[in-house]
Order: sequence, then C-alpha cells, then structure tokens
Amino acid sequence: MNIEINLLPEKPKKNYFHTALIGIICAVSMSLIFAGILYYHALQRDYERLQHMLVTTVKLQELAMEEQADAVFSPQLDSDVQRVEEDQVSAVLLLDQFIYQLTDQAYFVYYEYDESGAITITADFPSKRGVPSYLHHLNNLPFVTAAMIHNVESEESASENSESEERYTASFSIIMNMELVKTMQAADMAAQDNRKEGEQG
Repeated sequence: MNIEINLLPEKPKKNYFHTALIGIICAVSMSLIFAGILYYHALQRDYERLQHMLVTTVKLQELAMEEQADAVFSPQLDSDVQRVEEDQVSAVLLLDQFIYQLTDQAYFVYYEYDESGAITITADFPSKRGVPSYLHHLNNLPFVTAAMIHNVESEESASENSESEERYTASFSIIMNMELVKTMQAADMAAQDNRKEGEQG
C-alpha cells in the first residue's frame, strides 16, 4: 500500500466572486462616467443654445428700440433736413450769373464761393476796358452788396496770326445779400417746377 504525504502548502482557492464583483463595479463606474460625460455635453449644448437665444433676443430688442427712436425723431429729422436744404445756395446758379456778366472773349480763371456770401473771382479779359466794365455789371446785380477789384495784371500772348496781344487778368471780391440770393433761387426753382409740370401736362 502506497502512502503519499504532500508537505507543500495548499494553494488557496481562487475567489471568482471577488473578481466578478470588481469587474461589475468597474463596468458600472465606466458606464456612470460615460453617462456623466454625455450628460455634461448635453447640458453644455443646451447652455450654448440658451445663450445664443438670449443674445438674439437682446439684439432684436435693441433693433426694436432703435426703430422706435427713429420713428420718434423722424419728423424732427425731416424738418431739419428740409431747413438745411432751404438754407443751401446753389453755387452753380451763382456762377452762371457771374459768367453771364462777362464781356466778349473774357473767361473765368478762378472762382471761390463761401457760404457766408463772400466770392472771389479771377477772370481774363482781352482789353483793359473789360475790367471796369465787368465790375460795373457786378455792382448792378440785385443780390450783390459790394464788388471791388483787388488787382489787375497784364500779360502778352501770341494770337492765332502770330501777333502778340496783351490780355488782362483781374481779381474781384464780391459780397452778396444771402437772404435775397435764397429768395431769388427759390423763385427760380419754383418757376422751373412749373415749367416741368406744364411740359408733363
């Protein structure tokens, strides 16, 4: 009869329950963490959407307030614009008046207009007599308060037949009655409107 004696220590039995429990706990923890991450991202998206809606609402309110302000100030603005337009003087119409007074073969060299009613003109004349003649015509304009000559310079230039001729350049300063200018221009514009209506009719 064989007798076997095992003097080695017995191996502990594997406890599969603890291993399974740890695995379950890890799986549940990972699931909770993953669910928490998804929930956080969902909250973040909701927050961004709400913030965007809030910004949009604020902008819409600002636009509505601006429209209300424009509606309140629009009549005053229209009145101010109309008053400014009425106070403006057409420099082109004035220039036409001054050009019309020039003598034959005379022309403008320089023209400067100030809204206060001061005008500076430099013109070129074929003869010296044209300078005082032009000054006389300027002073006869109804809206001109005062006109004067600043200086006169002569210069020789070659004509078409190669003969030298002397021309005169004169500078004038003019002060206008702006109220009368505005009245005359308003009447002129009204007459133009009447002519247009007559042509259309």
